[in-house]
Amino acid sequence: MALAAATADRLIQPDLFSGWGIRTLSAEHPAYNPYSYHRGSVWPVEHGTFALGCMRYGLWDHVALIARAQFEAATLFDFYRLPEVFSGHPRDRAHPFPALYPQANAPQAWSASAIFCLLQSLLGLYPYAPLRLLIVDPHLSGCRRSRSRTSASVTPR
Repeated sequence: MALAAATADRLIQPDLFSGWGIRTLSAEHPAYNPYSYHRGSVWPVEHGTFALGCMRYGLWDHVALIARAQFEAATLFDFYRLPEVFSGHPRDRAHPFPALYPQANAPQAWSASAIFCLLQSLLGLYPYAPLRLLIVDPHLSGCRRSRSRTSASVTPR
């Protein structure tokens, strides 16, 4: 747990977390280039996995931060469709929106798949097929809910 928390904390430091997402390379690294495919850009598809990992270790503030960044970035693209990759510029007055990587596919199907992992993480959905069980333990920042854990059996038709 301590290693997971330390790793997640590292990912959201300002040199890696742009405000729109987690960069592929630290902004402090000499090879950093916010428009490089793998040296500082932000890949939306990876954020679903980041969120699931944080959910696994109960790092709910990290899940909320990652999801919020991606959802807010999506609002700035046509029809809320995330591109394959966007620039790793910091989210600030000089960069009020994530700039597209010049050769990015937009929209990108695998970026769309990340949304489902983000939702699974926020809703705390833990499917357990052997018992036909779905555990639901939502952690929605800023939303009111009871603190009870809910589970439901899934019966095949």
